[in-house]
Amino acid sequence: MQTRPLTLITTASALAASSLAHAPVGFANVGTMYYRSNLYNQAVIYLEKAVRGGTTADGVAVQGLPLAPGRVADEYYTFYGWSLVRLNRCDEAVDIFYFIIQNIQDDQLAYYNATEGVKFCQDTLEEPVPEP
Repeated sequence: MQTRPLTLITTASALAASSLAHAPVGFANVGTMYYRSNLYNQAVIYLEKAVRGGTTADGVAVQGLPLAPGRVADEYYTFYGWSLVRLNRCDEAVDIFYFIIQNIQDDQLAYYNATEGVKFCQDTLEEPVPEP
């Protein structure tokens, strides 16, 4: 069980050092690896760059991925929202979920996950979101 995070960190570090390091899909892939390993603090850092864009530590601008049906919505935007939920940041997560709901209703998986995210945040408004 301890080798998985070490392998993940090694893989993420290798990807971050690759030519994809400044491409939004590179950030998305690393963020997805962290999300699937329940490492939400790290996932948010990478998925935020993939979704919103920003500037890297070495000053390189990264353009965020536009919301689109399929993998971008189903994984990158959805995982970003759910990572925020897991970190008790529902106020930010709901913005992501509503953006999905308002812009790509035809993507049933992304739409479902976004509506469930909104419901979850509404249900836990008075209580903290449970930690994994």
